[in-house]
Amino acid sequence: MRLLFLLGCLAVLVPDMVAAQDSTAANIAGGTNYLEPGDVIRLRVWPDEKISGEYRVDTDGMVAFPWVGMTRVTDKDPSELKAELLREYARYLRDPAIEVTYLRRVVIGGAVYRPSVYWIDPTMTIRDALMQAGGATPAGRTDRIEVIRDGETVMARLREDLPIVESPVRSGDQLYVPERGWFARNTGAAVGIGSALLSFAATMIILAASR
Repeated sequence: MRLLFLLGCLAVLVPDMVAAQDSTAANIAGGTNYLEPGDVIRLRVWPDEKISGEYRVDTDGMVAFPWVGMTRVTDKDPSELKAELLREYARYLRDPAIEVTYLRRVVIGGAVYRPSVYWIDPTMTIRDALMQAGGATPAGRTDRIEVIRDGETVMARLREDLPIVESPVRSGDQLYVPERGWFARNTGAAVGIGSALLSFAATMIILAASR
């Protein structure tokens, strides 16, 4: 009866816990759309692609663009910066076309092959971002990817198919892949040990019964 009572409590609590987690994720998802120092702007300019390249945001929130010079970028979203650069380059080029992509500076760590700092295109999915670091190792738990910010876990279960732009990931965050527990990583060995112990116990019982 006590077991049935506990199971009943879990049936009530688990949906509420999942709903609360989803609510938290919704509240923090799609954070800021602005750049931070250390981020990178990928700029493509037509018809003169010599201007194209990737430009790092300095500690003052400025970027030195070709022909345009030092430009403050941390107070502009991609569409605002694109419009500003389009006006500037129209002074030098005839009918220019511009593409502006913000690349977020993210640390990818934990159970991945190449933990390091990466600059992530927000159109990527979480899985795409992990592949930048070589993907998860066999010990990695990709069903429990964490977002860590300022030493604290912001979200503890991130879907691999979630686009970065729709996720809570912000510049300077860490995407962390935790390791599976020892038992999960050594299931085969644990089963083998368990079988051996059962076989030994059965043998001992048979021997004891035959005396």
